[in-house]
Amino acid sequence: MTEPTTTTKPWFRDRYTWKFLGGAVLFLAGFVIAPIFGVVSIFGGVFGLVADSYDMHADSHLRSISEVTTGTVTDIDVRHYSGAGKTGGHTECIPIVKGEANGSPHTWELTKYPACNDYYTVGERLQVMYDPADIDHAGVRSDKILATYRHNIGVDVQVGLMGLGFSAIGFACWTWLLRREKRKKKTERAQPRPS
Repeated sequence: MTEPTTTTKPWFRDRYTWKFLGGAVLFLAGFVIAPIFGVVSIFGGVFGLVADSYDMHADSHLRSISEVTTGTVTDIDVRHYSGAGKTGGHTECIPIVKGEANGSPHTWELTKYPACNDYYTVGERLQVMYDPADIDHAGVRSDKILATYRHNIGVDVQVGLMGLGFSAIGFACWTWLLRREKRKKKTERAQPRPS
């Protein structure tokens, strides 16, 4: 039996395999993943910015017209919401606060200010702001919550800017490909055809 004269390399040591795999990865990243991720991030950033700006505006408006009282958290209403998909829904922990509004005792269910993980504790005293014309329109007066709104708006802007960057990469890749194809066709038309 004779031995083969040439030695064969494993596939992972062949440079053409790596060129092909590298090209495929770059194609997927530039032409598929970047544009999709970019567009989704832009929409997510814009929708998040609108929602968080609305919440911050509503909180600022309530601050401007409200009376402030001190209330005590008497209960935490834990609500479980079911959802489809892998997330399976979410949970909200809503503080139930007793205090005094317009000179009489009142209980607020602060549904606009849910937070779990022991953010609120039973017996905790909170600054409650309420509209004197509609005492059920109330919220927690806290600089921490206002800072959270500002933080969320910053995150929304960052997500939107990342989306613009990824979209620009995808746009550049597709523009390059289309121009390349256009140049090829132009070159083919310029070459004389054999008769």
